[in-house]
Amino acid sequence: QPATAPSPAPLRRRPASTASPPTLRAPSAAARRRTRPRGGMAAATATSKNVPPRLRDVKKYLECAEDMDRAARTLGTNYRLAAFFCRKYAVEQAFDKLRAMPREDQAALLPWMEPLMGAIESEKKALTLPSHEASGELMRNLSLVMFKKADDEDRAGLATKGTAKTFYKAAAYIEVCHMFTPDDADLEEKRIYAKAKAIYIHNCIKRGERPVPGPPGGDALANDALDDDAPPAGGGGAPAGMGGGAFAFPDTPGDAPGAAGLPPSPPSVPRG
Repeated sequence: QPATAPSPAPLRRRPASTASPPTLRAPSAAARRRTRPRGGMAAATATSKNVPPRLRDVKKYLECAEDMDRAARTLGTNYRLAAFFCRKYAVEQAFDKLRAMPREDQAALLPWMEPLMGAIESEKKALTLPSHEASGELMRNLSLVMFKKADDEDRAGLATKGTAKTFYKAAAYIEVCHMFTPDDADLEEKRIYAKAKAIYIHNCIKRGERPVPGPPGGDALANDALDDDAPPAGGGGAPAGMGGGAFAFPDTPGDAPGAAGLPPSPPSVPRG
């Protein structure tokens, strides 16, 4: 007869443990460094320093926003609003570029944009946003003050790398104005002129030449639409005076060409 299989041993219950559960501890600094994402794509904060190459065209708007952040610490709410609008415009331009990209590229770039969008939403809740018209006038005044600052230096024969940077930033602020007044012919003329002057002054200094004040070759320069968006090097972050109190929105009409003047703080209006 075949051998009978042995019966399985009876299961025994393990005695209940009386030990306390392990205490959860926050990871150490070394552990956080090991698990921290690397590179701008997954950076915790989107800044002008970590803009992905595919979105490099929005870097200048983030630089402008950071200039306004610094100015807002001492000069008030108008500059905080300007920083908000610059970041908002940067996101809008980035989305325009994303729509033309393959899905895999969109998926790679969105992690960089998400913190920026979150910061904009938080700032929107914290601010009392002026009306569309008042917001447009605020950004227009800022653009004109920036343009006049650079233009005065240039026409006085005092153009430097900082002047080129200020012209470059003025053109960027004017582009932010497109959110409010896309068809402002006067601003568009100044944008083209500022962009051309930024490149001209930068190239003159690079070659060791003294920039000619005003539009070289006559007013025709204002009609030269240059497509080089690379910022003039060597100008630093904020132009001279941006963060120290000398640079301010005009308080009365006439302080800048076409400026209507704004109160020190924006009017209290419903958020929009």
